Amino acid sequence: MSTASVEALVDGLQAIVGPAHVSTTPPDRVAYARDLWPRSQLDRLAGEPPRLPTAIAWPADTAQVAEVVALCRATRTPIVPFGAGSGVCGGTLPVRRGLVLDLKRLRRVRRLAAEDGVIEVEAGHNGERLERWLAHRGLTLGHFPSSILCSTVGGWVAARSAGQCSSRYGKIEDMVVDLEVVTGDGQVRRTPRVDAGGFDWNGVFVGSEGTLGVITSATLKVHPEPRARAFRGWQVPDIQAGLTVMRRAMQAGLRPAVLRLYDPLDTLMVGSDGDKKAGGGPLHTLKQGLLGQGSGGGALRWILSHPRLGNGAVNLLPAPCLLVTVSEGEPGEARATDDALAAFAREVGAKDLGEGPGRAWLAHRYDVSYKQSGIYRKGAFVDTFEVA
Repeated sequence: MSTASVEALVDGLQAIVGPAHVSTTPPDRVAYARDLWPRSQLDRLAGEPPRLPTAIAWPADTAQVAEVVALCRATRTPIVPFGAGSGVCGGTLPVRRGLVLDLKRLRRVRRLAAEDGVIEVEAGHNGERLERWLAHRGLTLGHFPSSILCSTVGGWVAARSAGQCSSRYGKIEDMVVDLEVVTGDGQVRRTPRVDAGGFDWNGVFVGSEGTLGVITSATLKVHPEPRARAFRGWQVPDIQAGLTVMRRAMQAGLRPAVLRLYDPLDTLMVGSDGDKKAGGGPLHTLKQGLLGQGSGGGALRWILSHPRLGNGAVNLLPAPCLLVTVSEGEPGEARATDDALAAFAREVGAKDLGEGPGRAWLAHRYDVSYKQSGIYRKGAFVDTFEVA
């Protein structure tokens, strides 16, 4: 964009959202040029300059979002909707520069109808704060992505998010009742409820990554907070045995909150009993190296410089794997689900590890989102992707 075009865009944005809520400063533009995509982090470490947005705007409500979208349409300015920037696929990178539209000021709970099991919440609401707000009222959304502390409702919907308890509560697409969306023509539209029949417009916008419109609010299903939980860990003979337990449980109609299977390497990382501090000997040394712990990161650097030996050591790990289960709901339901899971586990020769692994998982379940920086600093990189 020419200097005159940028000035006209900024003037228009300031007239809509206020001068305090528009920025073209270099620090802000750099901050909004990346999300948590590993490629972005590697580029940063390599000193590669990012492609910067032209400006950032923070609208306060849906009406302002609609006006901003209309302005950008008139000025042919690309828009990148932005939640909290915790995505790992580069979805918020301003590859065509343009405007980053940060929605975090849209954070009101518009309506809670506990008797109907629904809540309408704006797109910029932080996930953990929403769950805590619901918990104070005896409710839960049941959506617990590992990024819950640094992600938003709008980001969940746009990225078709899955949570750690999806085997009981479903993924975000199963929770959406309807959406409020500002489409590319600047119009505010409400998707019909799925149960109203007809075309499923929710399915169009859920997972659209902000390309089809700006999601400004979502009506979601909520549930009573569970009154009881049963935690369990199992040492299964191998991956196949663990998958067999999980498959049989789901085919039997069970709805455990958590079914989490670790392969041999992950079992080493968390400890077969779920205690991350446990261990010793060569396997413990390998674990420390892979995590970049001990010796100032020297073990990790050695593994990275000898990849064949490192991979060979991983392939020699013992086959047993850790299966963590959490059953919740009313006391009778939680107990019955746990008993049924135990029966399936024993059929494959699993060893009962008690409730320790489940409780350890609960205590550390969000840690993964905050351990990347140390790994990058030591010369490695990490990535994450869904396999379910």
